[in-house]
Amino acid sequence: MRSGTLLEEALTAGCEVVGSDLDADAVAIARQNVPRAVVDRADVLNLPQDDAAFDAVVSNLPFGRQFPVQDPARWLRQALAEMARVTRPGGRIVVLVPSPLPRIGSELTLASSYPLRLLGVGTRIWVFDRGPASDGNYVPHSNDTAPARR
Repeated sequence: MRSGTLLEEALTAGCEVVGSDLDADAVAIARQNVPRAVVDRADVLNLPQDDAAFDAVVSNLPFGRQFPVQDPARWLRQALAEMARVTRPGGRIVVLVPSPLPRIGSELTLASSYPLRLLGVGTRIWVFDRGPASDGNYVPHSNDTAPARR
């Protein structure tokens, strides 16, 4: 298992990093793989950081296999809202999660998305800018590559 890859890349790029994972084993492996990084156990729905603590948040959210959720769209909306809370206005959030993406809060604006296959599953990298959306009604669809407005 190669936990901590994103942390190592960010450190190499000169960033200060804080990592978290719900899985205690993944935290231990990331700490071992990337000893220069701060890595703690945390739930993306309740991050321990203060509001606007980060310039950027990057996450490869689970595909629902290891930690299944009752309502994936609701869970994802809550996860994105929590990531937005800890990201400063003007910051950026990048997530890897399968399509389709549910309606998102007005504090996030879809900047771009990129399709790919990972572990045999079609997924996307979604890039959001943190800040108030002009109308709060961005509704990305599974094949969008730019913001869609409704």
